[in-house]
Amino acid sequence: MSDNELRKLSRETLYEKVWSMSGVKLSETLGVSDVAIAKRCRKLNVPRPPRGYWAKVEAGQRPKRPSLPPTPEQAFIQEAQKPVSRRLEMPTESEALHPLAAEFLKELKSASLSYDKKRVHLRIQSLPEADVSKDIALRAAQAFHSLLQITEPRGIKFGRSQSKHDGGHFRKGHDYLFFKIEEELMEKPETAARRKSYYFRSEDNKVPCGNLGFTLKPERYGSSKTQEWKESDKAPLEKLLAEMAKFICEHYVEIQKRREAEAIEREKQRVESEIRWKKHQEEEAIRKEEEAKKKHAESLEAVEQHRKDDLAKAAEWWRVHQSAVDFIAECERRWRDAQEGRLMDD
Repeated sequence: MSDNELRKLSRETLYEKVWSMSGVKLSETLGVSDVAIAKRCRKLNVPRPPRGYWAKVEAGQRPKRPSLPPTPEQAFIQEAQKPVSRRLEMPTESEALHPLAAEFLKELKSASLSYDKKRVHLRIQSLPEADVSKDIALRAAQAFHSLLQITEPRGIKFGRSQSKHDGGHFRKGHDYLFFKIEEELMEKPETAARRKSYYFRSEDNKVPCGNLGFTLKPERYGSSKTQEWKESDKAPLEKLLAEMAKFICEHYVEIQKRREAEAIEREKQRVESEIRWKKHQEEEAIRKEEEAKKKHAESLEAVEQHRKDDLAKAAEWWRVHQSAVDFIAECERRWRDAQEGRLMDD
């Protein structure tokens, strides 16, 4: 077995082989070095027998064998699939916020209002994108804190955006969920008559609504898979946060499961391809053997025909030669007869 074939062994198969015989015997069986086996075990997180394990086995003892630990992907799925409560409690004002949430709150309070003079338009690479008023900046930071308390222990981090024009995003590996917190504007509750002006805009008669809205989408500039949550009397913030946390975890679990299924499918296709290739090689070998036999038979037939032709030519040559000999003999006979007749006349 080569190093390439060693890499094709599954974790389960490698685990069983490592714990079924000593390293020296396993190296001889697989045809690779013990160093290569150790490297492969470290990469796949496969435990190896400690020093003295096989001596205890030879002495008749039965030392305990550790179970095969889950892969990082399996561990993530197990952690991310833990149930999320139906409501995420918001931290109190005296409770310390997550460092990112605390930085988020600091930036919201220190930032200048945007062009509408009603909300802060925040775009910082390491923080969520936000359009909120300063009055609910604390609630936005507390909501962000509650989400981080669920996602981070499960292996989902809040990462920094590569573009300085975008906010941060939840991430697992190279998979992103772009996150935005927004407070919508609503019409002013009072209906007092306002003085019309040439520069009047509809936004001038709007104020922040006081409720938070959230957006999650896997593509920065796409809207086909965008998920939105809006706070209301029927949908309190604590319930929305629980739904978002559950959605984030399920999103990455689905991605991981899909990739595992794709990996299994690729392995299946690889095995089927190898089987087809081996079958093709066997058929090609049979075809070449039959073709060689056919050529050999044709060669034998050609040799035999060539010999027949040679024999026919030799027979023809012999016939011609014999005719010539007979002709010469006849000529000699006639000449002798002529000579004898002449002598008699004399």
